[in-house]
Amino acid sequence: MELNLMKKLFACLSLILLSCGEGGLYTRQPSEMPNESADEHKLQQKCTEINPCNVDITRNAFIFGSDFPADVIIPDIEGMRDTAFVVTVSNPTGVLAIDLTTNPLSISKKFNGLISPSGTGYPSSLFIMSPSRAFLLTSTHVIDFNPTNGIANKSLPLSYTIAFSDPLPLSDSSSTVTSLVPSYPSRIATMDSKLYITTSNYINPLSPAVAAPGTVLVFDVFESDPFLKSRTYIVTTDYNPSGITPIQNGALAVTNSGISDLSGSIAVPKTKASIDIIDAATNTIISNIPMGIVGLSFDEMAVAKDGSKAFIGSISYGEIYEINLRNFTAVHDHNSPITVTGNNLGSDYLPSQALNFDDSYLFVSSFEQSAVYPIKIDGEEATSLPKEFTVWPFVIGYPSQVSAENPTGTNTGAGPIAVRPGRPGEDFTGADIFVATGYPGTLVAINTNYKGETKLATPENPAPTENIDEPASPPIATDVPEDTSEDNDKLYTELTVFPKLKIDPKIFLPKLCTGYASAIIDVKISLGGGRGFFSLPDVVLGPPEPPDGDYGEAGAAASINGVLSLGPGGSIILDTKECKIIDGEGPDFIVFENAFFIATPQIPISSLVATAITDPEKVSVFSEPATVSVSEDGVNYYTFPCDPEKASIGSFYDKLQSNCAGVTPTLAEKDPLIAGLEDGAGGDAFDLSSVGLKQARYIKIVSDGTFQVTPDPDNPGTGPAGFDIDAISIINGKMGK
Repeated sequence: MELNLMKKLFACLSLILLSCGEGGLYTRQPSEMPNESADEHKLQQKCTEINPCNVDITRNAFIFGSDFPADVIIPDIEGMRDTAFVVTVSNPTGVLAIDLTTNPLSISKKFNGLISPSGTGYPSSLFIMSPSRAFLLTSTHVIDFNPTNGIANKSLPLSYTIAFSDPLPLSDSSSTVTSLVPSYPSRIATMDSKLYITTSNYINPLSPAVAAPGTVLVFDVFESDPFLKSRTYIVTTDYNPSGITPIQNGALAVTNSGISDLSGSIAVPKTKASIDIIDAATNTIISNIPMGIVGLSFDEMAVAKDGSKAFIGSISYGEIYEINLRNFTAVHDHNSPITVTGNNLGSDYLPSQALNFDDSYLFVSSFEQSAVYPIKIDGEEATSLPKEFTVWPFVIGYPSQVSAENPTGTNTGAGPIAVRPGRPGEDFTGADIFVATGYPGTLVAINTNYKGETKLATPENPAPTENIDEPASPPIATDVPEDTSEDNDKLYTELTVFPKLKIDPKIFLPKLCTGYASAIIDVKISLGGGRGFFSLPDVVLGPPEPPDGDYGEAGAAASINGVLSLGPGGSIILDTKECKIIDGEGPDFIVFENAFFIATPQIPISSLVATAITDPEKVSVFSEPATVSVSEDGVNYYTFPCDPEKASIGSFYDKLQSNCAGVTPTLAEKDPLIAGLEDGAGGDAFDLSSVGLKQARYIKIVSDGTFQVTPDPDNPGTGPAGFDIDAISIINGKMGK
């Protein structure tokens, strides 16, 4: 895959986001509030600036078997308020039930969750009706299942044709459509024995993004077979319907996020966003709340207990917007937002939000900052970062910036957020906020009123699937025909991403990275080599080392003490670990050796590099070639063509035709993550497409010559013979295990 294509993917899908599920908010009428004793009042201390609440954050409170969990729900349902249900996209694919009463957190023994039946797509959204009824939305199906025993009642495919009564325009007004097959399902909710699913119906999710009119699919819910049956559909007012939120008086609020393109790493809104209010009794839109061109978050809104107001974030701005649900107007929109992290385009991406037990605070996930921001909302005006907590924001990972602690710059990513139902200190003890992180995939626990109780432990060897039994496959619905066309999945499958999955690539797709080899798998030093052996592993990991002397103009940036000499026929296997090499645009990785240009009376040292760039046939180079192979699994290796004879004779130009490593010198004070001598640090660059691989994790280098065993492999000597490996840099990479 070309790098620019991956960037386009991020653009097209930055409209497709992760959410927090039901938010798990606890509802209690004022008359039900118990009398508070002095001890209870102590446990329920009001947070103030004078007496701020202590905050305790437990990272890695639960570690999933896969990254980028898609949804987190703590249901406000009797018997379920102590369980977090987490949607995972692999290992296993389905729903994990996490017991919040154990320390450390563990798989629930009360609820089995669900392992998705084979062939039902990638999970994205969850709605729980009761301990015996829940619905999991995937990229292709909706699965009706029992969260207690893990048995699926039915898997209903979402591929059927909708015919419009009149032609409707595409988002770019280029043409109209009279029918469509719903695609890119996003969120799911129930109301009055009916199930509602939003679908974005993209024609091209890549930039420039184009979508058909958005739809809300409506299904009847039955207690027995057929369980689910298609009823009707609703065409949304604006494009890209995503979140759907049950509100009071038998209504639902549908978030029309609008179409966005990606410019660099910024989601740039192109079309209007709005919120449709749907009457579930008639399945019609009874009101529309315009929100402007802002790129609304794809999460469902956080709704106050009394149903009077709701809050939603943005994928393009660090802003929260407030909606009045009494008169269906925007109280705070883009013109007067609740500022969380910034008001400039691209300032942040706020994927999820949730209200606490008494609606005094709104907690907002910031993906870019990998943090949760508290907002005080019980006063006349919302207050961002109130000084009523000992720390703020609640940092749960690394932001998207390169630092000593985070050298790749890949952010952890705060995603779905859920608040535990009930009053902290009374209905439960410990953490009250749970947030899923993208990379790595974990559940973070936050206690916003920590009183010194036993802290939540981190599991040493998490095994999230150990208590999960795979259920029998449910019946596949036959009343809706399977879609046999490949149109809807084409862009996704070609790009090796989740087909038709309604996600934000920042959360769910592998993150692009650059870097260096991270570990050594195997080393075989041949007789005559060994220099640098006792400096392993550091001598070959990380970037090329600077020279001991002034060798830069001659092209040798690596000192003799900064390389490992393999000896003739010697070899080494290196592991890139989390930053795998992918087939991107141009060369994908570079192998550095301490080859050097040879000065002559006609070409002095000061002119060597410039001449090598403009006229390589006139320059000579000292080289010790090696053959390079790559592997995705560490077992099957694919070898780049290498002709050691060509690499041993002739000019620099002639040796370049060998396709071997060890030909091009390493330049001091140049960028080792750029190929070539003109802008980069030299070295020999390789492209995975040359060997037909899409990605690789392991690199094997074999020095030219015949291998000879050293008398003592543990002390092979300090000889300089053979290929001298300095470093390996990754130009095109993706984060992943």
